[in-house]
Amino acid sequence: MLMRMLSLDEVLRNPAMLVGQCASEIAETRLAAHMAAAALDAAHEAAVGETRANSGPQAEPRWLTPDEVEAKYPIKKRWLFDHRRDLPFVRNISRKILHINEKGLQRWLALRR
Repeated sequence: MLMRMLSLDEVLRNPAMLVGQCASEIAETRLAAHMAAAALDAAHEAAVGETRANSGPQAEPRWLTPDEVEAKYPIKKRWLFDHRRDLPFVRNISRKILHINEKGLQRWLALRR
């Protein structure tokens, strides 16, 4: 029986639908959920940042290089380059240069645990 990918909305409304899905489709759904959560966090932070901008000085976001991320967190530099388009806290400056927002990375790692 050929199963179709479930949307996050379908999973939210009826989690029991996951029972019939194969492991790879469940893994893809989990990844989509994590990416959606990270995007929501980034959007929320931007919205809160706009509110804070009216209330006074704000600390600048800290941007890390892939080498700094690899030294400080359990993430390989190659993995960051391979997944840069899927991670909302990664900015692709050029083909060989990435900047990673440290706060966004920390929130994303916390969601994965």
